[in-house]
This record gives sequence, structure tokens and C-alpha cells, in this order.
Amino acid sequence: MMTAGRPDESSLPPGAPVEQPDGHAVELRLPPDPEYLRLARYAAADAATRAGLGIDATDDLRPAVSESCGLLTGSDVPIVLRFDAGTGQVVVHGDGAPGPGLEGENGELARSLVEAVVDELDFEVDGDRASFRIVKS
Repeated sequence: MMTAGRPDESSLPPGAPVEQPDGHAVELRLPPDPEYLRLARYAAADAATRAGLGIDATDDLRPAVSESCGLLTGSDVPIVLRFDAGTGQVVVHGDGAPGPGLEGENGELARSLVEAVVDELDFEVDGDRASFRIVKS
């Protein structure tokens, strides 16, 4: 089913990419295991390329997404990422459960590293759920 030239989201399977007015969105569901973080880095690089970001911005976004996802590993809850690539900007939303590395010195260091290389970072923890939003132009 199409709505205004776009697929109707309710008719798509969960996780299917849905075209956005300013680009394309891609969802990725990962096991909460550090071995799968390279897939998040690949998806981040692809989104940055599609948004027209340069090599330096792409090289900043890849580890930023990986480090943020790393804070959500170590639980039984999958990590769900959504990459929105518009012209000249990528917005990454991540959702999962707080991992054991989220709190304390390691978590603070990881968030500081991410904040240093992206335009915006929002990280929220609400009980047994954690989420982040990264913006890179």
C-alpha cells in the first residue's frame, strides 16, 4: 500500500526500511554482543555516504555509533538502530538495555569520546531501557 508516494508503514514487516521525506531510514537489529558491533559501524558508514558526508565525518560517525552501542551490550535485549540519512546529515537512534559498562568511568569515557566527534548526543536511561540519539553533519 502506498501513501503519498511512500509505502504505508503498517503494511511493511518490522525492521523494513521506510522512505523518509528527506532521505531513507534503515533499521538494524543486533544481538547485544560486542561481536556484532562491526555491523553497526558498516551501517553508519553507509548512512554517512548516502547523506553525502565527507571521509572525516564518516570516520567520526563509525566509532561514535560503535561506542554508543557498546554501552548497550551485555544484556538479553537486542539493540535496535535506526539510521536516518538526509542531505548532509545522519541521525542515529539506538535502543536497548543498559549494559554493565554504561555506568562508571568506562561509560563516562565512552560518552565523552562520542560527544567529541558528533554534533549532538543524547543518552537516556530509564530503568531497564537505554537509548541514544546521535546527529552528525
